[in-house]
Amino acid sequence: MRRAAYKVVTHELATEVDRLTRAASRLCATSPDPALRDHAPWALRTALQELLVRLEVYRPYASGDAAAVVTEEAAAEARAVFTVPEEAGAVSVVRDLALGRAGDGPGHLEFRARFAQTSSALRAKSVEDTGFYRYVPLLSANEVGGNPGSPAVSPRTSTRTARACSATGPRPAPLCRRTTRSAAPTCARPSPCSPSARSAGPTRSRR
Repeated sequence: MRRAAYKVVTHELATEVDRLTRAASRLCATSPDPALRDHAPWALRTALQELLVRLEVYRPYASGDAAAVVTEEAAAEARAVFTVPEEAGAVSVVRDLALGRAGDGPGHLEFRARFAQTSSALRAKSVEDTGFYRYVPLLSANEVGGNPGSPAVSPRTSTRTARACSATGPRPAPLCRRTTRSAAPTCARPSPCSPSARSAGPTRSRR
């Protein structure tokens, strides 16, 4: 999946990554922090690509904990790609921009929105439209939301899941009721296979 993500982020989504790179460059150039002005566009682009391919979910949402999506572990792996440690600081800049830690101006909001949109498209295209076509142990497991690495579950897991759904799911309305404690159940709609239904024969509609 990682190879598929690299292919998509450098080809199909190259325009979106370039747009994010320009947005990050503008924010760094206009930042009051002099340290941010030293990051070259190529370093910001590399940081963007390396972070995007390491996202495990579709997108970070502002309403949730975005740091749980753009994780520090992913950032550490992205920094390791850089040969020069000083240039690896671009990863922290991009991560702070994506998490909203660098400001709340219009440019920052636009960057976060475009980063989320690009990560969503990357995940869909790299996993469902690329990876699922390369690895096909079971075709039915390659549907949207599937996991080709775990195409099936054990009978025990299936039974446990079915029991849990039965215990917590909605129950059907009862079809039979007792008129008294000792009386036999009276069904609201007799079964067509019951003896009474067979002896009664077909009913004729009233004109």
